[in-house]
Amino acid sequence: MIRDIDLCEAKKSIQDRYLDFVERQPTSYLKEYYSAVPKRFRRLFMDVAIKASRSDAIKAQCLNCTHFNLNKIRFCEVVECPLHNVRPFLK
Repeated sequence: MIRDIDLCEAKKSIQDRYLDFVERQPTSYLKEYYSAVPKRFRRLFMDVAIKASRSDAIKAQCLNCTHFNLNKIRFCEVVECPLHNVRPFLK
């Protein structure tokens, strides 16, 4: 029985899991923030909100910091940032 519930939970789409997550948060803030994320990166931000792998969290932080500009990440001059040496999109 418990296994069936786990399988049902696993079959939920990322979108459904994100919406469940949003319902537990201050909704006005998250909805406003999510609507400002470009469509190209929304899936990444939903994944981070649900399961937060380290690499996805770093990508999301760098994108947020540079206002979703990949060139600014590649040529980032903020060497004081703890993520500077592991920033994404260098290749």
